[in-house]
Parts: sequence; structure tokens; C-alpha cells
Amino acid sequence: MRRHMYTLALLSEVIVYTYIFSVILIDRFYKLAFAEDIGETIQAVHTTAFHGRLLEQAFSTGLYVNLGYAERISYLIVHFSPILFLLVPFYYLIPKVETLLVLKALITSLSVVPAYLLAKARIGKKIGLLVATVYLLHPALHASTLANWPPNTFLPLFLLLTIYFRLISNWKAFWPSLVLTLMVHEFAGLLVAAYLFTEFLIYRQLSRRDAIAFAVSVTWSISTWLFINTVSPRIATYTLSIPEILSRFVDPAFLLHAIGFAVYALAPFAFVPIKSWYILSLMPYVLWAISFKYFDIAAIGWHNGYYYLASLYVAFVDGLRKATLRTIYTTYTIYKIVVLVVIVTTLILSPVSPLTLPKGAGPAYSDTPYGPEHIGAINEVLNLIPRDAVVVAQSPISILLADRIGTYVYMPRDNPPDYILLDFKNVLFRTHKFDEIVDRALNEGYGVYAFNDGVLLLKKGYRGEPVLLKLMSEVVLMPQPPTTWTWRLDAPHHKVLDPGSYSNFVIKCQANGICWFGPYIPLFQGTYEIVVRLRAEGEFGEDDDILNVVVADISKQRVIANIPVHGNNVKEGKYVDISTTFSLDDIYTRIEFIGIKVKSEATVYLDYIRLRHLNLEKPKTYNVVLYPFMFNVEHGEKEDNFIVHKSEHEEGVFFFGPFISLNRGSYKATFWIKVVSTPSLSSNKPFLILDVTRARNGSIEVLAEKALTSRDVEVGKWQPITLQFTLDEPSGLMEFRCRYIVTGANVYFLKVDIDGNLSEWS
Repeated sequence: MRRHMYTLALLSEVIVYTYIFSVILIDRFYKLAFAEDIGETIQAVHTTAFHGRLLEQAFSTGLYVNLGYAERISYLIVHFSPILFLLVPFYYLIPKVETLLVLKALITSLSVVPAYLLAKARIGKKIGLLVATVYLLHPALHASTLANWPPNTFLPLFLLLTIYFRLISNWKAFWPSLVLTLMVHEFAGLLVAAYLFTEFLIYRQLSRRDAIAFAVSVTWSISTWLFINTVSPRIATYTLSIPEILSRFVDPAFLLHAIGFAVYALAPFAFVPIKSWYILSLMPYVLWAISFKYFDIAAIGWHNGYYYLASLYVAFVDGLRKATLRTIYTTYTIYKIVVLVVIVTTLILSPVSPLTLPKGAGPAYSDTPYGPEHIGAINEVLNLIPRDAVVVAQSPISILLADRIGTYVYMPRDNPPDYILLDFKNVLFRTHKFDEIVDRALNEGYGVYAFNDGVLLLKKGYRGEPVLLKLMSEVVLMPQPPTTWTWRLDAPHHKVLDPGSYSNFVIKCQANGICWFGPYIPLFQGTYEIVVRLRAEGEFGEDDDILNVVVADISKQRVIANIPVHGNNVKEGKYVDISTTFSLDDIYTRIEFIGIKVKSEATVYLDYIRLRHLNLEKPKTYNVVLYPFMFNVEHGEKEDNFIVHKSEHEEGVFFFGPFISLNRGSYKATFWIKVVSTPSLSSNKPFLILDVTRARNGSIEVLAEKALTSRDVEVGKWQPITLQFTLDEPSGLMEFRCRYIVTGANVYFLKVDIDGNLSEWS
């Protein structure tokens, strides 16, 4: 019985690890805590198992095919990993995503078996089981397990088996194990070759078998790497040039990342110094890390542990075999030290630690982006899509459709999809150019099939009412979002810590001008309430203008709403809520929130902007304000918050713009101007002309015009000058102008108010 104790202990560790990480992986998958990379593996296995395609998938085509369209490609073009074929029989028998997620946890946990066999051969059963357990508890292994589903999952298992079989000279098992290792990834051969080369350096001899294995490994890696880069060149996308690599050695940020990464990798082995030449077998990984463009401490949450842990573990076991600790201390003392170090490092660094798991998965790639309400809304919309439909789906929602052959994350070139699925609440809407996809689709006959809490589903040729239509739940926009998946406001100013705020970090604005902008979030049609939470301090009176908050449609260059902040709206040093409502008349509008400070003596702190979708009704009226910063100036100049024409400026166009779009309806455009002095003309001779024009059929059409004489103005006072016009069809490039007929007048321009009654939607 005692003889089997170590085997039972090892089996128990495999079962416990597989169960814990299977549960977490499945939970993270259905909570959308993965990027689209996981879809590559799922779809590749699915199309192979049920459609006879060779690892065909569409999740990585945006990187390897011209942007703007996509087509299904084999995963072997992305990474040469035929090892994925091993997953197909299991998925064929149980065709569920859960099958692949459980296999990921199991394959990772099984790598502890060769880890134990290797340690047992070097340092005996008792300590061998202990150090194998240390390997299984390594935070980098946990983070790699909880990251996406790359083929590198197989690497620790087969690489450690290959090293073990060579150690015990079991060549019949060594060669199949080597082949399986090389099938994992084009990089795997370099790791094997680095290990064999290190063996040569240590023992100064190279057997014929070692030489063959070395040659095969190097040849395989180079050949497969050349193959995938010939089919789809992308080396320049991810690799630095030689000067860029050299510059990293004097870059403090990179050096700090490298130190942090090394501490993370070595911390679980801190109870014994790693004095082993086998550390040289990590050289291929180190060289890759130095030359990789995006290497930083955040990379510990990807699958990097799969690359380096096996080689690091071999060096650790060899170092422990030679360490003086084993001869000076008793075995019991070593156990106590090991247990203490492993517990501490696991608690601090592991993504399954109680200290990190409540926040998502700690360093394991990403946090959970949504609450259960929004995930429920996503699943309601997914239930409307037939399984055999062709779908273009925005990440991360696309991963829930990865087990279908017809799912894309970019528009297919020759096969218009049946459905287009996107999520307004996720910042990938902008990153993956879904704004362009939606614009094009709406112009090509797609209709709104469903909208549910920000999840929009378009259907090809659909003309009816939406079958599912629900308001978008509250959205909070902050300088620092709670996850990397959500929208955030940006600013040209510092973001400072403020424990008294809701966001903790707030935007501090001291200089006049733009305080914050963005986040270019898409919003569905209807009416919204906007609440801006801020505080102001400094010298200002109750009647002073401190700030203007502008809600702007960035695609049509129009102001949707304006919130003026006066001295009587704020309380010195305290956060207040300032709110208004605005309506959107298009199916979707990309919105920017701009804060413009106008009071020099005031300092403004923005906590957050909160949006609440009030209704889905079409607005009947239209009200916007066009401010001077939106206009172009030809003869004049911008001064503080005005556009000024002085007596020395020339005749011609004073200001013009901003080329906005308006729908059908009747409008009033009110120009606010202040004439400081008039030219020396007769009272009935005009000196200034205001007009409204639109571009139509390649020409400029004047819709309304008014000429001002000295009798029409009261010098020194702000005056509203109103022009009325009607649009019989939606019009883009609407222009509001002011022109001088003669010089000699001093005029200030403040804004244009536009009020309209919309006759119908467009």
C-alpha cells in the first residue's frame, strides 16, 4: 500500500486540479471573460469534427487577411499546431464547448506526471512528489490554464515527457514524445533543441540520437515558421527591429517589466537557489520575449507559462539535486520551508487565490466584463439566431458562437451574413470597426431584428418591427473603467486620486479649453438622461460660467445637447450632479462627451458621467447648440470662447461650418452675435450677411439668408438673429455662415441655436 501512496497522491492532485480549473474555465467562458482567441481553437476543432475541414476557423482572419473582409482559414496558417487533431475525437463524442475546456484543464494537470517522474529519477520519490506539487501550484501555470485555449496547452506535458524519456534512455518512448512535442507549435522545436544543446554543454558529449533529435527539432521549427510566414507574412507585426531590441536594455519601463516577470516566475522556487546550467535552455524564450513587441508584465496572464515552465522546472530540479540545503537540513525542515514559500506565493500571485479570484482571475488575461443582467440580455438575443445561420459577431460575444461553422468576427468577403451581432457596451465595438460594419449594413438592406440592453442584432432583408426591444441599462463612464472591456473617458489633463469620489481617480482640469473627451460610445435611438458628477473649486461667482458639457454626434458633427455649469450649480469642494436629457433620432449614434472649461480661476474635477436610457420613442423635436470651436474661421480669429472679427480684418467669409447632418423638418437657426462697432455706412446699407446652406447634387443651395444693417443691431449687446428653413429630405453637410460685405466692424460670435420640428425619421 505504501508503495502506491505516491501514485495515489499524484492522481489526487491531477483530479483536484482538473476539477477546480474546469469549473473556473467554464464559468469564465459563459461570463465572456475570454478574447476571440479561444474561438480559434473551438471553431477549428468543431469544423474538423463535423464538417470535414482541416482545423478551419474564421476568428484570426482579421490578422492574416486584408482588413475589411474575412474568410475561413486553417489554424495551421496561424500556428503550425497539428496537435489540435488530438482533440477532435473527444469533441466528436461529446460536442460541447465544456468538453474542450475540461480537456484544457486535464492536459495541463497531467503535466505534473512527467514532472514527478523527472524529479523522482533525480532526487527520489519523497522530495520528487513535493517539488512536482510545487510545479502544479505555480501561479504561471494557473494563469496559463485560465487564459485562452492555445495549442501550447500541450507543451509542458509533452516537453517534460520528452526530457524524462531521454533522461532514462527510453528511446522507444522518446521519439513519439518528441514528435508530439514538435506538433504543438513551431516554437517547440527550439525549446527541445535548447535543452539538448545544454546537455552537450554540461557533459561535453553528444550521442548520435541527440544529434538527430537536435537536427530534427531545429529543422522542424525553422521550416514550419517559414511556412506560416510565407503563406501569411506577419513577422514584422510582432517583432522588433535590431535597434528597437537594443533600446530595450536602456528602457526603464521594459527593465522593470522584465524584473517583475522574473520574480513572478522564480518566486515559487525561492526556497532553493537555482544553480543549474539547464537555465540556459530558457534562452529561446528569453530571446523571443525581448524581441516581442508587446511583452510586458501583463503577458503573465497569457499562455507564456506554457512556454517556459517546463525548462525552468528542469533547472529547478537539477539545482535542488545539487543544493546544500538537502544535506544540511533535515527532510522535515525542507518540507516546512517549501510549504511556507508555496503557500505565500500562491496566495499572492495565483489567479485562483482568494485574494484575486473575486476580481475576476487576477493576472489571468482579463477580468469578467459584465454583470449577470447583461449576460442574460446577450443570451436572450443569441436565442434568436438559428444555428445554421452565417453570423458576424463582435468579440467577446463571438466566442459563444464559436462552435458553429458560420461564425465570423470580420465581414466575410463573398458571403453577406444573415445576422450581424454587436454590443454597444463593449469597447471592442470601436476596436473591431463595427461602426463601419453597421453603417454599411444599414445602407445595404439590413434591419433591426433585436435590441436588448445595448446588444444589437441586425438581420439581412428584415423590414418588420424588432422582435425584441428593451432599453439599455445604466452606463457609467469614468476616467478609469472597472475592466479593460468597458468604455472610458479620456483627457489631456492629469487623472488624480480622489478617495472622496465614486471613481477614485478623477480628471483634474485647471487650464481653459477641453477638459475631457470621448469615449465615442454607440447609443441606440431614444431619449437619455445624462448625469455629470463633478466638483469645482477656486474663485467664481454664482452667475459665472464655469464649464460647458457638450454631447456631440461625432459621425455627423452635430451637437446633441449642451449642459452649462454655472457658479450657482456647484458647491465649493463638494461633488454635485448636473443633468439634462437628450434624444437620438438614428438607429445608432456614436456619441462623444466633451467638457470645456471657460472660467480661468476655477479648477474642475470630473468624477463620472452616468447615462440612463429613458425610452425608445422617436423624438419629435430637435435642439442643438453649435459652439465656436466647431466652426472654421477665414477672416477673423478665435479668442477665448468667441470668434471675433475686428476692423482690420478683410472682407469675405467671417466663419463657416460645421457641416452637420439634419433630418426632415422645419428649423430655426438663431445666431448670437454682439456688434461692438459698425462701419461708417448709411443706415440702410448691409454690412453683414448670415445664411444657412446645404450641399446638394454637387452645388450649394442657400436655404435662408439675412443681411444686417446698422439699424438692425444694438451696439454692445448680444442679439439673437433668427433664420427659418425647411428640409424636405435628410441633408448632410449643412453649413451656417457669416460673411462681411465691407470692413470696419467689430463683431463677436457666440453660438448658433438650432430648434426643429421633425416631420419624420430617416
